[in-house]
Amino acid sequence: FFEAAALGYELILWLDATVEAKRPIEDIFARIENDGYLMFAEDHSIGEYSKDDALETLGITREESFSMPCCWACAIGLDLRRPRSLEFLRKWKDLALDGVTFPGPRWSGVRGYPATASSDPRVKGHRYAQTAASVIALRLGMDKWQSKAFFSHYLKNNRRWIPTLSGKANRVENGITSTSEEPPVEVLFFSRGRGRGHAIPDIAIAEAISPVGKGIAIQFVSYATGADTFR
Repeated sequence: FFEAAALGYELILWLDATVEAKRPIEDIFARIENDGYLMFAEDHSIGEYSKDDALETLGITREESFSMPCCWACAIGLDLRRPRSLEFLRKWKDLALDGVTFPGPRWSGVRGYPATASSDPRVKGHRYAQTAASVIALRLGMDKWQSKAFFSHYLKNNRRWIPTLSGKANRVENGITSTSEEPPVEVLFFSRGRGRGHAIPDIAIAEAISPVGKGIAIQFVSYATGADTFR
């Protein structure tokens, strides 16, 4: 946001790399200009995805955190001509740089991950950016959040695979989750083919990875003697 502002932009829309437009988004910028900001409501509370250490910097208690709604940070718009939006951005940056509020485990106590975010079993991980943004926005009265249905009319959050330690993955698209087998991580390994001096240690690396890197699919590319050695 600050980089865009330095270039002279005033109406700014942040979209995660997974988000793409389904149709013209002039109406979205009109909404940002009208309200001074654009935020979307998440389906969970702040408390479900806030580590213990962040509660102090955010100035809330654990029980308060479960009563506070959370925004969806994959898409946020700000009109930087509005003092309130500027104040939101300043406070958000301060929390991002304090060394406490943002660092934290994405998953905690669920999906096979150890409970490192909190001793409270209701906490499922830490969503640093949107957790902080939610608290700041609520305090500044920026609480007119749009629905995911509004988001889906204009934007699409492309399907992504969420890692798990249990060998399965959740596929999420526009907030709808389904569980299926996690696709393998595909590695294309280029190995020099002049002689066998590169192929032999590269094969050894692959053999060492195999027992610990389950779910990793390695394909070798080589030529001449190296290719023959891999065969």
